[in-house]
Amino acid sequence: MLKCLKLTAVMVVVIFLSGCATIMTGATQKVSVNSNPSGAVAKVDGGMAAITPTIFNLERKTDHTIEISKEGYRVTTVILRHTMSGATAGNVLVGGIIGIAVDGCSGAMYKLVPERVDVNLEPAGQQVSADVPKAIEVPKPIEISTQSK
Repeated sequence: MLKCLKLTAVMVVVIFLSGCATIMTGATQKVSVNSNPSGAVAKVDGGMAAITPTIFNLERKTDHTIEISKEGYRVTTVILRHTMSGATAGNVLVGGIIGIAVDGCSGAMYKLVPERVDVNLEPAGQQVSADVPKAIEVPKPIEISTQSK
């Protein structure tokens, strides 16, 4: 009985000393990146790269920039913003100040938006045709002689 009580006490302490979101969601988030057409290079923050379709495991506590490129297509850039997660509200009730501090430091109190990236790549080099007006012919100036006869 005493052993069970000690185990319960340890579990309660662990719960209160760690953040709820850190336990539930973790400090990273999986973000899927798809392109149409597929087979494009998706690069995160100018570093980590993969071929679409792919899934990146990104830190929640910072914004990220995903650049999607493919030969013959325009480069598309998507910015992922970190925003407060709904787990933060539960943290106030269960974890208190310590839980919020842990989740804030780990980044688990945030989520990345959008959670999924789907882009339609536009072909590069498409020229937009516009109606250009024809040049207007200007009559030649008339020469007037000022010499007296």
